Amino acid sequence: MQKTYHFDPKVIKQFMLTSAIAFGLYAGTQNMVQAQVQPQTYNQSNESIQYITGGFGNSEQNEIKAQSSNYNVHLTFADNAGAYLGNVQVVVTNQHNQSVFEASDTGPLLYIKLPDGTYNLKATYNNQTQSNTFRLQGNARVSNVIRWAPGN
Repeated sequence: MQKTYHFDPKVIKQFMLTSAIAFGLYAGTQNMVQAQVQPQTYNQSNESIQYITGGFGNSEQNEIKAQSSNYNVHLTFADNAGAYLGNVQVVVTNQHNQSVFEASDTGPLLYIKLPDGTYNLKATYNNQTQSNTFRLQGNARVSNVIRWAPGN
């Protein structure tokens, strides 16, 4: 004797819907994993400044760090507890107080390629500004972790 199974159409419909959602989520995360962090260009007057920013998540951090040799300024934004921060506004001016780089949504990693010179960096997060002066000459690189108090 052969058994016959009857499935409730509601159960079948729910199973199909759940399967479709799961497949969509899987496909979406695969696209995110394959997304690459692309270098960007900031154009100011006659100069083009190359930079790269991002770094939320291990894969994005690894992509940015793999490109670090192309940049001579390496900045990391975090709070004092060590949590990474994004949405940091950055302005870099030269020794003549002329803006050479500006970006309004950077972090937690920001790598910039600047020509030799002396620069002033202002990084603002939640209306709190940190300032720093640095000099680049030859193959010099500058690495700095800029921190803000948690909750600011």
